Amino acid sequence: MKPGIRQLSCEGDRVWVGNGDNVLVAINKAGKETDMVCLGGDQVKYHAVVEDEGVFIIYRNSLMKRVQRQLRPFISYFAEGFSPMCVACSGLSGDVLLGLVNHEEGRGQVARYSRTGREIYVVEDDLEGRPVIERPLHLVVKKNEDVCVCDAKKGLVVLEESGNCLFTYPMTDPTGMCVDGADNILVCDGSDIIHVISPEGRLLRTCRVHRNGVSAIAIQNDNILLVGYKRSCTVELYDLSEINGQ
Repeated sequence: MKPGIRQLSCEGDRVWVGNGDNVLVAINKAGKETDMVCLGGDQVKYHAVVEDEGVFIIYRNSLMKRVQRQLRPFISYFAEGFSPMCVACSGLSGDVLLGLVNHEEGRGQVARYSRTGREIYVVEDDLEGRPVIERPLHLVVKKNEDVCVCDAKKGLVVLEESGNCLFTYPMTDPTGMCVDGADNILVCDGSDIIHVISPEGRLLRTCRVHRNGVSAIAIQNDNILLVGYKRSCTVELYDLSEINGQ
């Protein structure tokens, strides 16, 4: 297994841990492995957990859905030159969000699909032709259906449910993102600092964890912050109220 953690997703008391390579593991609150997806030498990339419905996985430039331990194709055709890089699901509508990149042209998109795979919209440029999305790394759908995009070039981009851009919060080299119970957006940047940004796009505070190299974060049960590192397979747990008070 490739060392390092690239994505964390919570499903009740279970946490799905992805290394961004070929392994995806589910771990319960006792720290025991309860499920695994391992596809040999093939890249799994990123995933999205759907409560009681399985796991979406980006695999071989397609979006697959894993149900009862079986992988089934969900979306396999995208705009010419674009490849899926990250995925998220709406807990309210069941819509699926994909971040896509055209590496040759240096362009990015966020596409929204219905739960049956019908394309709803694609966000790429604003009305003046300026790029809204360039290189999406992670997506999170908030409870109000706003879509948060962790973009390697732009920083944090937040879209309305309709796809209109609400704001962009510039950051250098963001690596992971999650949303807390107060609707604030937490973003890590590969250091030991986590940026806490308000729903309106204002920096509220920064929090420091114990080590450098934070690559993935998630929030479990609204009060536990999970932290993963790019050179370690260890997940650290922090009390969110305590870390916010630092």
